[in-house]
Amino acid sequence: MDSSSAQPGVNGVIAPSGAGYASGVGVQILQGSTPVTFGTTFQTGTISGSTYDINLNARYYQTGTPISGGTVKAVATYTLNYQ
Repeated sequence: MDSSSAQPGVNGVIAPSGAGYASGVGVQILQGSTPVTFGTTFQTGTISGSTYDINLNARYYQTGTPISGGTVKAVATYTLNYQ
């Protein structure tokens, strides 16, 4: 998983930027309850049936003070390698 807008120094946080976007807040991507580290691989498990759920979650994450209102948009690229 990777993002071109990753917040430096905090695992899994995507920081919005640009006119009209919120400041002091980002979106953190988690695998289960653990923040992902962008640019690294992680194993999601072993498929034993015909379907498989990948346990990824997202939450707001405070990146600074003060927080200002605005749009929050997060984009991440998830590449799946099936072996």
